[in-house]
Amino acid sequence: MIELHQLTAGYEHKAVLKGIDLQFETGKITVLVGPNGCGKSTLLKTIVRLVEIDHGQILIDSCPISSLSAPLLAQRVAYCAQNRKAPEMEVLKMILHGRFAYLRYPRRYRPEDLAIARQALHWANLDAYAEERVSKLSGGMQQKAYLAMALAQDAETILLDEPTSYLDIVHQLRLMELVRTLAQANKAVVMVLHDLTMALEMADHLVVMKEGQILFQGNPKIHDPSLSIEEAFEVKLERIAVPHGWHYHFRLRSEGEEK
Repeated sequence: MIELHQLTAGYEHKAVLKGIDLQFETGKITVLVGPNGCGKSTLLKTIVRLVEIDHGQILIDSCPISSLSAPLLAQRVAYCAQNRKAPEMEVLKMILHGRFAYLRYPRRYRPEDLAIARQALHWANLDAYAEERVSKLSGGMQQKAYLAMALAQDAETILLDEPTSYLDIVHQLRLMELVRTLAQANKAVVMVLHDLTMALEMADHLVVMKEGQILFQGNPKIHDPSLSIEEAFEVKLERIAVPHGWHYHFRLRSEGEEK
């Protein structure tokens, strides 16, 4: 389990995250939502040491991340970033990069590494593209290839920054099925999503952020996050009970309308 205690972090001595207390449990899907620039992506980057901690700490199974070597951290946490330049290499070879944390120099793939990479390829429905160059794929297919590389890392926690970018609705739904399967396999899955409806449907633990702080965290199926979402996004939200849960309707706040 990953725990964040009074975490403050940012860039060039400017705090983006301000006193964050949060934990990511295995078997659960945590979804981070909030307006652009509120610190969602910075939070994920701080966990994998791409952003330095100014104050507070991050623990993985009670162990500070600063005490873990890079390979050990990579074995515990897989991070799928948002914007990446597609490499000039074959899809399967890129997915095999997810196994680097388990290999010594010179890197020589073992049969189990190839088996895990091919399983990740299959999970992402990319079997037919194993020998295609990543740079030649569509944006959506590239996204799936990067996700497959994160899966091949076989970490306990998977951090996904906007994983549905470039995906059409069918592939978004298939991706969410995979995310649920990973949680059921006792992985901790943490996603940044802009689609609020999808976030509310998928989250076992929803985190609403604004200006580097947490306005709400909890299970949205039990605790109503409406007021915090309205504050974060400056919209009006209607929450309507339906047979299998809740339906959410968002609209712009009218001029003069109460918050």
